[in-house]
Amino acid sequence: SRRGRIKIYGGKIVENVCQALARCVIGEQMLKISKRYKVALTVHDAIMAVVKEEEAEEAKAYVEECMKWRPAWALTLPLSCEVGVGKSYGEC
Repeated sequence: SRRGRIKIYGGKIVENVCQALARCVIGEQMLKISKRYKVALTVHDAIMAVVKEEEAEEAKAYVEECMKWRPAWALTLPLSCEVGVGKSYGEC
């Protein structure tokens, strides 16, 4: 770095690897969701999509299915999610 060498510890390395792998998984989940619905926003481990009000229940089921999907390299990865519907991010 500009400040010279920086000491790092094992926990920081593990954290960065976990976050990078989580980004890979959620990126693929987002691509699956975007095949049906317009993805409007992502925040850390959340994906928000725009759907018609009359499609809300169908969209919830599809998004939940996509968010529980596991890549071939992580088939035993324990995944779960919560799905909500609202007119704003705060309502979900």
